[in-house]
Amino acid sequence: MSSILLVEDDTAVAALVHELLELAGHEVVRAADAGESFVACSNGTRFDLLVTDVVLPGTDGCTLARELRRRDPSLRVLYTSGHPVDVVPFLQKPFTAAELTYAVTAALA
Repeated sequence: MSSILLVEDDTAVAALVHELLELAGHEVVRAADAGESFVACSNGTRFDLLVTDVVLPGTDGCTLARELRRRDPSLRVLYTSGHPVDVVPFLQKPFTAAELTYAVTAALA
């Protein structure tokens, strides 16, 4: 079982992605922004994968990923966005459950 930190500020999208990831067998912790992400990681919790929206309130997903990877260089990252961006690995919204599962599996491989 992989541990995933999901950072998504849209509550409906976050709830759906959270459910899909749990159905795929992952343990998921959800955060709405960078601040909540840092709190989730502050107690020594280690995540295998960060799934983050590129556009977040207060900061962007790329900056968040850099900071979290500074703390844990083994953290893998999957970026999502409704807008085309130049980051890798990237999953374009809207995506299907199968596309999400495939992207997460690839990011964890």
